[in-house]
Amino acid sequence: MSSITKSLTSQGSVRSSNPMVADGTVMSHVRLLGAEDVRDRIACALSTKRNEITTGRYQYSRSKLSARCSGTWKGKRFFAKIVLADPYPIPARFSTPWEMSGNLPEPYRPIDEQIETEWDMTLKMRALSGGRCVPRPLGRSVAASTIVWEEAEGASLFRLMRTSRWNRSIAAAGAEALYKAGTWLRNVHEASRQGTENIDMLALISLAKSIERQDGADASRYDRFVPKILEASLPEFGGVNTFSVPVAFTHGDFCLSNLI
Repeated sequence: MSSITKSLTSQGSVRSSNPMVADGTVMSHVRLLGAEDVRDRIACALSTKRNEITTGRYQYSRSKLSARCSGTWKGKRFFAKIVLADPYPIPARFSTPWEMSGNLPEPYRPIDEQIETEWDMTLKMRALSGGRCVPRPLGRSVAASTIVWEEAEGASLFRLMRTSRWNRSIAAAGAEALYKAGTWLRNVHEASRQGTENIDMLALISLAKSIERQDGADASRYDRFVPKILEASLPEFGGVNTFSVPVAFTHGDFCLSNLI
């Protein structure tokens, strides 16, 4: 545990009210002191001794907001994440047109809150999906800034498609995997449904056009496309301008790359 204490109190570590500096570099509050420090943190999260676990090489995430490491404990493979930035920057939740932007949460969380959020989200996702395809959380430690999960089984579809020669069997396997992933996500949506919400398409189109006019020459191509896409979709609803949609738990950035 001594290396954990050192890394949290060392003069080299940085604490800032804003983890993003002018050049876009993430300022880290937690500074790792090498492989043994990582091992100590994982052991702390698992409430075990360091000699009871084996770890591989640790890697920093591309954003440098966390470090990741896999290993073995009690004959099972695990995946560990060490949170490095405090406060931890999170994607700002986009506001829908019928919401007030002032009600959106701050796009940062303290390390302890981020760890608890990820832990609670894992448990919620396991409950919604019946435990299927969501690795079981094994342990966490706020002092060590670490969360440990069972390692997910299977291969990365992205890695498979990138490293394999493209042929009919690979294409079929990829299509089946994407279909299963979409089916799983649909099940999560259905399990978390909480009523419905009314959508007024004409009001949305009017708002989209006003945003485009407001931005003027600075309007992005998305600003220009949105009203056109909404208008083109009206015939799909059979001439009905107001309809209800289900309200449910969903992915905050649902796109093909994240599905893969």
